[in-house]
Amino acid sequence: MSRDPEEVNKLTESTYKNVMEQFNPGLRNLINLGKSYEKAVSAMVLAGKQYFDAVSKIGENAAVSPVSRELDNIQTQASRSTSAVLLSERSLLSSECSAELKPKPPLGR
Repeated sequence: MSRDPEEVNKLTESTYKNVMEQFNPGLRNLINLGKSYEKAVSAMVLAGKQYFDAVSKIGENAAVSPVSRELDNIQTQASRSTSAVLLSERSLLSSECSAELKPKPPLGR
């Protein structure tokens, strides 16, 4: 009861085509959701960067007071290190997401 390899190939391609036609809208929605998520994360990272820039400026302004100099140094260091971590996370997330969201060539004919 073995089948001819060409027949098996045609059945496999037909099955794949049917599955892709049925699930493609769902896959497109999932990809669009991923792209929206990436945009939201990018906006969140930008807001975080702006926040830490503002905190850093507050720290720089506090530097003129002799009492606040040590606090300024700590606050500025914390702001810079947190900003660096956020930017590295964003670039990592962006590269991972874009690798997954790149259009894949369709299989079959």
